[in-house]
Amino acid sequence: GGATPLAAPELLHLGTRTWTHCSTRNEGPPARGNPTLVYSPRRHLAIIFGGWDKQQRRNDCWALDLESWMWYRATGAGIGNTGTDTGTGTGNTGTNTRTDTGTGTGTGTGAADTGAADTGAETRSDTDKGAGADTGIRADTERGTDAANGAAVFPLGRTDHSAVLWAHSAQKEFMLVFGGSVSTPLSAPLSASPVSASSESAAPLSAAPVSSVSVAASCSELWCLDASDGDPAQWSWAPMLSSGGEGPGKRTSHAAAIVGSGKEACMLIHGGQDSAQGTGGKSVKADVWLLGPLGAARGPHWTRLSLPSATGLRRCRHSLVLNLSGE
Repeated sequence: GGATPLAAPELLHLGTRTWTHCSTRNEGPPARGNPTLVYSPRRHLAIIFGGWDKQQRRNDCWALDLESWMWYRATGAGIGNTGTDTGTGTGNTGTNTRTDTGTGTGTGTGAADTGAADTGAETRSDTDKGAGADTGIRADTERGTDAANGAAVFPLGRTDHSAVLWAHSAQKEFMLVFGGSVSTPLSAPLSASPVSASSESAAPLSAAPVSSVSVAASCSELWCLDASDGDPAQWSWAPMLSSGGEGPGKRTSHAAAIVGSGKEACMLIHGGQDSAQGTGGKSVKADVWLLGPLGAARGPHWTRLSLPSATGLRRCRHSLVLNLSGE
C-alpha cells in the first residue's frame, strides 16, 4: 500500500559495477510498477509495456532508444495512457557499444493480481489487422467494440504479465505478451472468438454491454506486438492464436523466456499465480509450458513439459533465464 511507482531509468555499468541515474530526452512513460521490459539488439531499443500506477492497470507501450536516450511513445494511445506522443522514433542502425542497460521502472505494489477495480477500463473488438501471414502468426479478435471505425486493437491494461522479444528474422521482430492481471467489466468475457490473420475482411464482434463495475482477474491472453520497423507509434498489436493443445491457463506473476530465434523459436512459461485456485500458497503454480514453433504456418502449439518431480518448483514473482551453452 505504501509503495511508490517510479519512472526514472537506472543504469548498471558492468565495467565499474555501479548504478547511475539515466538522463533521457523527450517525455517518458508515467510512473508505474510491475511493467515488462524487453530489449531489441537489432534496433537498440528498450521496450516497456503495461504496469500498475496505483490507480489502474496500464496498456501503454514505450520505446527508449539506447543510443540517443530518447523516449518514443509506441502504438498510439491506449487504455489508461495519459502521455503525449513526442517523436517519430525511427530506428537507429548504428552499433551499440554500451554494456549497460537499466529498466528503472519501479518496484510496484506487489499486489496487482488482487488489486482494486479499475473504473477506467474499456473494451474493444475492432477487426484484427493481423501481423502478416508470412510470419506464421494467427490472430483472434478482441472482445467488446470501440465506437470509432477502424480504430487499432490494443490489449487491455494489465500488470504482472510476461513479455519476451522474438527475433523472427533479420528484418522482423515481435514482442509477445502473455497473461497478467487485467481489469475487465463484469459483463465482458475473458475470451475471444478466433479469426485467421490472413482473412481479407472479418466482421468485428457485436458490442458487448459494458458494466460500470470492473473486477481484477487473471487472464491467459497472448498478444503480439510487431516492433520490426519504422516509427514506434505505427507498431501494431494482434492477439495471437495457437494451433491447438491445452494451454497454460490463466495466471499472473509468472516468468517467461524465449528459446532460440527464427521461425523455430519457442516461448517458455513457468509458474505464476491464479487467485481462482485459492489464496496464499494455494494460488502458486509449478507447471512449465512451451509454445512453438512460433513461426509455424498454422500457429504455434502449447505443450506442457513433463517434470521429474511430482510437485515441481512452485514459484511466483520470480525471474527466468536460459543457459543454452549445454554446460
